[in-house]
Amino acid sequence: MVRVRFARVQRVSDRGMTCGFWLERRIRSPRFKKVEHIPKGNRIYTLRITSPDELDDELLGWLREAYDVGLQRHLQRS
Repeated sequence: MVRVRFARVQRVSDRGMTCGFWLERRIRSPRFKKVEHIPKGNRIYTLRITSPDELDDELLGWLREAYDVGLQRHLQRS
């Protein structure tokens, strides 16, 4: 558990899952199904996972970064 929600699984079916995460920067990838812009340059990225192969190092890196966003360390230093 961290200060705020940083990731979510929206939908799970036998064909895959839809999940998302919050980052404080812009990234581009054809993997994203949807990108929502929220204040101060933040974004919610949504993607669809249909194969275990898609649970790769790139996704892991994004989730680690999102976890750090959820910790809100920059607010704890203030």
